[in-house]
Amino acid sequence: MTRHGKRRAKGPAVPLSGPAAPLAPRRPRSIAPAEAERARGCTMSDTRRRVKVYTLNEDRQWDDRGTGHVSSSYVERLKGMSLLVRAESD
Repeated sequence: MTRHGKRRAKGPAVPLSGPAAPLAPRRPRSIAPAEAERARGCTMSDTRRRVKVYTLNEDRQWDDRGTGHVSSSYVERLKGMSLLVRAESD
């Protein structure tokens, strides 16, 4: 137990980010996009945020791809959300 009275998880430590952290598949939610926006109290134009984009190269090093603005939208064909990053220079 920790000093706060909580139990510690047993097992090996797993990194939260980086090349060794596998991405867990996510199950699609059954909530409609319009309902999700109403629940959050925002519209798609309110969700643009400034982000840094990095890619993992063949040498397993992170390459800086630049800065841009991210927005999200629901893609019916995929039955899920999609993220789009537009470069600041656009």
